[in-house]
Amino acid sequence: MEVETERDLGNDHLFLLESAYPKIQKATEAFRSEKSRIANRLHGFNPKENRVWFEITKRYGEGIKQQELLSIAQVLSATTNIKLDRDAKRRKSVLIKWFEENWYIIHPYLGFVILEDNQSFY
Repeated sequence: MEVETERDLGNDHLFLLESAYPKIQKATEAFRSEKSRIANRLHGFNPKENRVWFEITKRYGEGIKQQELLSIAQVLSATTNIKLDRDAKRRKSVLIKWFEENWYIIHPYLGFVILEDNQSFY
């Protein structure tokens, strides 16, 4: 049976850090790329002060949550064959931007989308 010394453990930890570094670096670069991509897409866009958000909140209420908005977008995406991208699915501000980018195609269908509350009452 071999006994590990503190020095051996230190080398193992160093090896683990060295082998994890490329993964950490790649994840950091991906995060920076994603952050930059979203910043470019939202440049000059105020998600809460535009005509699309006004129309959505008029129909579904000011308290509409990201998941509810995503459900509406998924229905509209499937109906119109407009791609609902990953960034729009993950962030409410980008999702509102998606609505704005596709407004002229999706707004005629918006009147047919109804949100239902699936909570049970006793």
